[in-house]
Amino acid sequence: MLSKARVAAKIELILSVIVRSLVILFFGILVPISPVYVEAAMAPKASVVPVSISIPSVGTNAPIISVGLTKTGNVDVPHNFVQAGWYTGNPTPGSEGSAIIDGHVDNGGYKPTIDGIFKHLDQAKLGDFIAVAMSDGTSRTFQIVKSAVYSLNAFPSTQVFRQDGAAYLKIITCHGIWLPATDTYSQRLVVTAVLVPTNPDSLAVK
Repeated sequence: MLSKARVAAKIELILSVIVRSLVILFFGILVPISPVYVEAAMAPKASVVPVSISIPSVGTNAPIISVGLTKTGNVDVPHNFVQAGWYTGNPTPGSEGSAIIDGHVDNGGYKPTIDGIFKHLDQAKLGDFIAVAMSDGTSRTFQIVKSAVYSLNAFPSTQVFRQDGAAYLKIITCHGIWLPATDTYSQRLVVTAVLVPTNPDSLAVK
């Protein structure tokens, strides 16, 4: 039989998870989108969409769901820790431009108790490969060319969301220290990968 202290601790943990889930539901991943880009989120839905992502070098395998913008104008994020989110306001993975996929690093707090799908994304190295499976049965392979950490208060939205000239994949997750006042982390980790063409020798990194 559980002691009163252990019961109280379990109740506190459950309540903290509920509160953080509500914050995620309303605020998303707290990555701002300039108003000029909001129209993109209202574009017609793509006929072929990403359905899963795999990063073998860090042990990441997760289903992908489509996400848009929250009521506060931030990019939404799956309301759980086992799925990744593809932002529908940007291109699909493999198309020219910046395809955006986000997901949680963990459930937050000073002592996180639940790992997110991108818990080990910061361990990914330049040259590692990422595979994105599509709804038509095809798969797109990307190679990591950049990993950068940005302050939440100085996130370069234009640079991350509107880089073109190649088929980019940008993966965004939380990083840094926990900020109890805003119930989120202080930074965002962005891993950039570029589509690997049929002929790998023609791989262009810009």
